[in-house]
Amino acid sequence: MNINQSTKWENNFFCSLVVKINGNYLKNVLKQTEEICLEAVKKDGCAIQYVEKQTEKICLQAIKQNSYALKYVKKILSIKKCV
Repeated sequence: MNINQSTKWENNFFCSLVVKINGNYLKNVLKQTEEICLEAVKKDGCAIQYVEKQTEKICLQAIKQNSYALKYVKKILSIKKCV
């Protein structure tokens, strides 16, 4: 899929579909919702690095998908209690 990487996308429906294809496209989402972020990290846990507001739910899903994603979790202390 060839998508312009410098464009920021606003349409939530489109964003939801695109991050299901490649979680790293989250970096192009203008208005991140928890649902869109969850879809992105379900596809690629390391997409957590592009999540603006990392919640415990998103972080745990990212680590579940790819344990290497822990590297990008901002609030490591609270997450380590759960892992």
